[in-house]
Amino acid sequence: MYVVKKPFRSNGHFYNYGDIVNDGDIANIKLFKSKVGFGKLIAIDEQNANELKAYFKAKYGIDLQLDKPATDKPATDKPATVKPTTVKPATVKPATVKPTKS
Repeated sequence: MYVVKKPFRSNGHFYNYGDIVNDGDIANIKLFKSKVGFGKLIAIDEQNANELKAYFKAKYGIDLQLDKPATDKPATDKPATVKPTTVKPATVKPATVKPTKS
């Protein structure tokens, strides 16, 4: 998980400071490694999470929500069910040998 420290635009989407970028979304960002190298994106781990929360609260007045992963879909109570499929056994036809004219 990454947090945006300096705003930037990539693929028509504007990432503002304090935005959380999940690991699945990094494929949508052009030149991702260079943005991390320039300091526009900061990797979040357990060691620096509290420091980043304090930094963004002091500098921008933003409370980072790092405890909950951001999801696009609401959680459903029912688990997904998989319909079992039946597989028909393959039938092998015996090879027929045609007599050759000699």
